[in-house]
Amino acid sequence: MRIVVIDPQEEISMKLQKALLQFHMQEYEIHSFIEWDEENVKEATCIIIDSKQIKEIKDFMLMAKKYSVNKVIILTDRLNHSISPSALMLGATIFYRNAPITSLLYKIYDSYKPVREVPKTISYEEVKKEMGVKLVAVHSPKGGTGKTTISINLAIQYAKKGLKVLLIDLALYGNIGVNLKINQRGTGLSSILTNLEHTTEEYKNYFDTAKLKEHIYPYINENQSLAFDVIIAANPLKMEKLTIQQVEMILIAVGKMDYDIIIIDTSSELSERNLAVFEMVNEIIMVAAPEINSGWNLIQLKEILDNIGVSKKCKLVVNLYSKYVGFSCKELEMELQTPLIGIIPYQTEIQYLHNQGIPVGFKEKQSINMYIKRLGQNIIPIFSPKETKTGNLLGFLNIDMLIKRNKDKGRSKKKK
Repeated sequence: MRIVVIDPQEEISMKLQKALLQFHMQEYEIHSFIEWDEENVKEATCIIIDSKQIKEIKDFMLMAKKYSVNKVIILTDRLNHSISPSALMLGATIFYRNAPITSLLYKIYDSYKPVREVPKTISYEEVKKEMGVKLVAVHSPKGGTGKTTISINLAIQYAKKGLKVLLIDLALYGNIGVNLKINQRGTGLSSILTNLEHTTEEYKNYFDTAKLKEHIYPYINENQSLAFDVIIAANPLKMEKLTIQQVEMILIAVGKMDYDIIIIDTSSELSERNLAVFEMVNEIIMVAAPEINSGWNLIQLKEILDNIGVSKKCKLVVNLYSKYVGFSCKELEMELQTPLIGIIPYQTEIQYLHNQGIPVGFKEKQSINMYIKRLGQNIIPIFSPKETKTGNLLGFLNIDMLIKRNKDKGRSKKKK
């Protein structure tokens, strides 16, 4: 396969060459040029070209068709509305420069397949048999939306159902350790990253052994009624240095450990660390708060994820919802073109329990757990209708109707 890279920066070409060597794909040859010339692409199987090198996308795609080029990949470092829509319509692929190089490999070899939505009627055992371990990233481009709370309580609800769960804190300023009262400084990602400060071959061997388990904290609640595993975040300086390759190796390693589901809590910035996570997971749970800034940030993020080819993994959750904020979850779903799989109402009790260091999932009588289970049901169908009290559209109770019903009950009691 002849891959022609036309890029003045040459960085992509070097990364691609290194990746091909790493995966022992010597049968593919890369030819790198800094400027566009038709002579250079006559025998190309795949063309990777900087967007600034293309004057007219239609003419360029006609030329590629003339020489029987199988794939055209356009490099961009920002959203380019003058090229991207036309390029996609004409059969080209967009690659965001800051995305992991493995994403580019997927695009070259057509091995990237969007995650298929799992029908709700099929059993969890069938899901696991088909897809193996489920990797789920919980993300929001805006802080304060409650993604860490959602991550922890999803882990709790799945653990209650007997699933083997791993919760990973990949946030820059990780809070999972604090929220679960895990006092393990120097362990988790901190010790894993210390061990990764070796040559490539050395930490390949490290990940091939069971030593990784030494850095995973086995969390058990106070009355020992449930357990799940946790990898807590390192300090921000170490987290900032976490490379794409290290993220990939960590997720591949834990993916071999017979977990049923791995939940990854991310931070709000659009870092290479997060982009690597998006590439590796099966689903990306995008958490929105019911306010315009949060919605707008998600729309901007979705455009970037469209460009790097992972947006089909995205699912939407609206947290802290209240009918009094004047926010339409349905409108956001339509704007994002992303399925809405969860609405979690605002409850003051959650903040109280959070400040006491008690995850709401441990308080079974709290009604918020029903909404967490509904969200969990749309990720892995393992909860019963009784647990989720489903039956309405999309499996959600109409929250506005619920509030109105409670008000009506209160009024009728006063009259009596």
